[in-house]
Amino acid sequence: MKQYFIILISALALSSCLREDGFRSEGPPHFSIVVQDGGELPVAELAPMSAQYTLNLGSDAYSSADNAPKHITKAHRFHVTSNLRWKILPADGRMPDWIRPFPAKGEKDGIFFFKTARNIDPNESREALFNILVDDGSGAWTPLDGMLSVCQDKSGHFLEMSAARFNATAAAQTLRLRVLANVDWTYSLSPMSEYATDNVDWITDLTVHPADQQIDTLVFKLPENSGGIRGANISVQYQIDGVSLTDVVPLVQYPATEVQLDGFPVNWHVRVSGNTFAATFPANGTIPPVSGAGMITFHNEAGKAADTQGNVKLDVSDNSPRATGVWPGDYCEFVASSPVSSGTVVKLTFATRSSAGGMKYWRLEFRDGEVWRPVGKTYTDASVPGPDGNPVVYTHTMNPNNVNTLVEAVAIYTEHTDQVEFRFICAANSRVSGGPAAAPNTGTWRLSVDTANISDAYQPSISIVAAGSEPPAPAMLSVSPLFLSFEPSSSGTKTIRVTSDQTFTVTAEQSWIHVNPTTEYAGENVSISVTCDDNALQQIREGYVTIVAGITRKQVAIIQAGSGGGGG
Repeated sequence: MKQYFIILISALALSSCLREDGFRSEGPPHFSIVVQDGGELPVAELAPMSAQYTLNLGSDAYSSADNAPKHITKAHRFHVTSNLRWKILPADGRMPDWIRPFPAKGEKDGIFFFKTARNIDPNESREALFNILVDDGSGAWTPLDGMLSVCQDKSGHFLEMSAARFNATAAAQTLRLRVLANVDWTYSLSPMSEYATDNVDWITDLTVHPADQQIDTLVFKLPENSGGIRGANISVQYQIDGVSLTDVVPLVQYPATEVQLDGFPVNWHVRVSGNTFAATFPANGTIPPVSGAGMITFHNEAGKAADTQGNVKLDVSDNSPRATGVWPGDYCEFVASSPVSSGTVVKLTFATRSSAGGMKYWRLEFRDGEVWRPVGKTYTDASVPGPDGNPVVYTHTMNPNNVNTLVEAVAIYTEHTDQVEFRFICAANSRVSGGPAAAPNTGTWRLSVDTANISDAYQPSISIVAAGSEPPAPAMLSVSPLFLSFEPSSSGTKTIRVTSDQTFTVTAEQSWIHVNPTTEYAGENVSISVTCDDNALQQIREGYVTIVAGITRKQVAIIQAGSGGGGG
């Protein structure tokens, strides 16, 4: 909603003149302000103003010098229409340390807003009063009747950190983790077992943190990494409302060179002049790589809310592949068609963003064997439901004002996997601009890069950080038959014939199935015996025997008739 804060100035109050610096007003002096709050309600006028106008801010409605554009919303902007000079001064002559107008002065038409620090006080709200003074060029500054009041709410108890994860290069460097809190906290470092890191002696802690200091920056110095990948966990412990909490920030330092496995890295280009993918992405939602084997594909899941307005589409506006009408369950898939073995550490890098009306919550997952797992730390928002009605689970949120989210995520494989697959899933229908969308809308999601015209920074890529424990080459594995059936009370044994050029393992996926042997060497034609427990159930039951050789796996379906009859 636009609120008009109009201050009427008498033509007799100021006279037009010319000073040495060249400024002069033209015509009858006038000055008015439109307070822009970005709503959609009808315009309300507040004029003439002889009392103060109050701007109410939440405790977390704040800005800082280095990222003010991210945090200043339309509600904070004051649009000036005038033919005078103007300036904004604190009413008592002393500028508070938590707020200041920016810019504090101007000429004729302009815009100003208030830079504010976050209020972390859990007990007291705060207020600042400002006067507006105007000058027609004569040098006589006249205060206006209207006064601006900015009120900021007190805060609830909280602890926030400037990063959720550190992915450090092999070069020597210093990392800083800013902790903003209004509760006491402590922290500790521990080795990360996922990377078989034995200790944290390679990290120098340069932090000076008094026990009673709530706001601080943790400083860690990393030496050059001449070995393999290594990691540590930064654990921050605190209490809110009597509940003990721990937030963990993983710190991973990559080796000097990425591991060169066959088929990696896989690289894509987006938002590159002359390479808009106009023939591919809009047609079938795919982008081929510029090196390596794989594909980026956008999937519109079946069963999404009805697209009554025809909003669901793919295009390449501004050379950025984008999807319109995204809905929970839709996802962008990144595939590298080469296999990886257990223990392999794979890095996915890309940049993404949504428009203000686009979806806010996303979850990054990877396929580990046959199971999809989240990549990195997951979060929940109790106020936003996911597709299943439970609080949304996500790994990334989109920023307002079309600011890119840069993703550099690491997946650690625990299973041999025939190809690398990541999927970036829309996790809820909550919009970046706030509130849920009732159906697919005109909001967009896109792949992008951190800055236009940069050809490599955060272009999508999949690379190997650390090799697995076994060769990633597929095995020559032959299994026959791929289906066995049993009577409900049969004690008989059936056989699976297996040949392989690599050592293989045999696993019964259900407890009522038994196999022997469970491990065999390469180069032999082996008979695997399969038996089943009696089936006391009336219905048929199904299970599997899985044979794994290196990164290659095959399954044999086991069917057992129920005690009510049936068999094979």
